[in-house]
Amino acid sequence: MTGPLRVEGSAGEWIRPRLLPWGRRGCPAGAVVPTGFDRIVRVLHPAGDGRTWAEVAATNDRVMHGLVQWACISGTFDGRGRSGDVDPEEGSIPARTLGMVLDHCPARDDVFHAVWDGFGAWEAPARGEPDQLSLPHRTYRVFTAPKEPVTAWPGFSPHWPQSANLIWPADHSWCIATEIDWDFTLIACAEEVAAALLADPRLEAFAVAAEDDLSWLGDTVNPRPDWLESMATAQRPAEPPATAVTHVAGLVLAAGAGSRYGGPKALVRDPDDDLTWVERSVCRLAASGVRVIAVVVGAEADDVSEILLSGAWARVWSPPEPVSVVIVDADDWAEGMGASLRAGLDAIADAFPAEIEALLVTLVDLPDVTSEVHRRVIHSAAHHAPRRGELAAGLWRAAYAAVPGHPVLIGRDHWAGVATSATGDRGARDYLATNQPVLVECGDLASGRDVDTPGGRAQG
Repeated sequence: MTGPLRVEGSAGEWIRPRLLPWGRRGCPAGAVVPTGFDRIVRVLHPAGDGRTWAEVAATNDRVMHGLVQWACISGTFDGRGRSGDVDPEEGSIPARTLGMVLDHCPARDDVFHAVWDGFGAWEAPARGEPDQLSLPHRTYRVFTAPKEPVTAWPGFSPHWPQSANLIWPADHSWCIATEIDWDFTLIACAEEVAAALLADPRLEAFAVAAEDDLSWLGDTVNPRPDWLESMATAQRPAEPPATAVTHVAGLVLAAGAGSRYGGPKALVRDPDDDLTWVERSVCRLAASGVRVIAVVVGAEADDVSEILLSGAWARVWSPPEPVSVVIVDADDWAEGMGASLRAGLDAIADAFPAEIEALLVTLVDLPDVTSEVHRRVIHSAAHHAPRRGELAAGLWRAAYAAVPGHPVLIGRDHWAGVATSATGDRGARDYLATNQPVLVECGDLASGRDVDTPGGRAQG
């Protein structure tokens, strides 16, 4: 092996414009590893005693998912210091694990390795040296070396093995990032590389999105230890201002024939409260605070419309403020969800040309997606876009254990693009794949599962 050899830090300048800003609360994956790749894979560092995170989670009755945090599953970690005999290594990926990752990352020649210049083990400070790479949140020293798990660096006192914090090939086809405060590593890469990493039984790997919060507070599925809950409480934003909710409308897609269910799911009646699913959807949106709700009807449109116009749902669940329900008849509903979505977008745009900045879109067949989920998505959007007009530019989407689902909050600036791409049963799927929304984790509130058959009905 030759190297590592110092090289100019400018070799890593391509990363800078592809990093997301650190959040005011939390830290998105894309702030650490560059965006613009097909996928981002998160590889967990093994525990100090050799156990996998899954084994630790099972022992403590915790759940493994894409945004899982060691602080929430270990039962012993208190955030003040790590035990090398128990806790995963932080800020450096173990050489054996890095070797497994590199097995799947193609490179013809030597690759670039960047090491954080803030480690106290550097023999001399780097001040304006040509090998420095300054990115928005960290500064690094850059080397070239073979595509191998290098852990010793020129000028770095060998008190401990230290992996590179960034690794990439000359063609920029992938990038490995190990943030100094994290006990896992991110790999931004092509689809085929991601598939190989996710399928490797030697690795604990999960697909994550660029906007996913990978800070300790990003795990909203597992219960937090007291010390972490105190931190979350201190950072929890206030409720969004009422004005934010007044600029959001709700949209229920309820036009389908429910062929696999045996009839339109909008007309299925819940025995617990005697409400049909379409009425329940309206109630839950209203409970989230929105005051304008459009319901797209198609199959059995007359029956669904009659139920909504009767106002029975409002008598069963009395909204604290008046709610305007707009019924939208999608003549071409049989084309699929895309036609229903287009009809709803057009109706809201025509009826409310200015005051509605965003549309919260949900499906009629989501039994356990409650108003709490709707409120959380609206809350997140209001937190990120607090000023008048900012909601229009955004996209937010509920996620369940990091899997994207409904509802989706679509800013007005995106309505035309969504309508153009909404064809067949794909709805907004293609548009959201290209214009990735901020994912709002709601797995602690619901499963987010839709229902296709009576036997598959979730409990709400």
